Amino acid sequence: MLFEEFFLQGDSERELQQPITYLMDRETINIAKSQIGFIDFIIAPSWDVLTMMLPNLKPLNDKIKENKKYWEENFSVYEEKLEREKQKLKMERTHAVIEEDSERDQ
Repeated sequence: MLFEEFFLQGDSERELQQPITYLMDRETINIAKSQIGFIDFIIAPSWDVLTMMLPNLKPLNDKIKENKKYWEENFSVYEEKLEREKQKLKMERTHAVIEEDSERDQ
């Protein structure tokens, strides 16, 4: 749901011909890759420090590893989804241009 909100913002920025904010472009972001990076650079290091201070939380590190494994295993699924989204948007833009040309010709 978070990425859908991000992508809607990116869509709005694209429509307004504004630069698209990082992580907001549905045509370039692989959600799995983004999640893996977020885990590697934000979540895991934060939890490592937190579990040094609160060792009882250490079992949650296993959940973080499971989560990362899920995204790694599904990476190609999200690559395919990204490619389908690109193709869909390309077709929509092509149809919009054809419609504009048709209206102009009338």
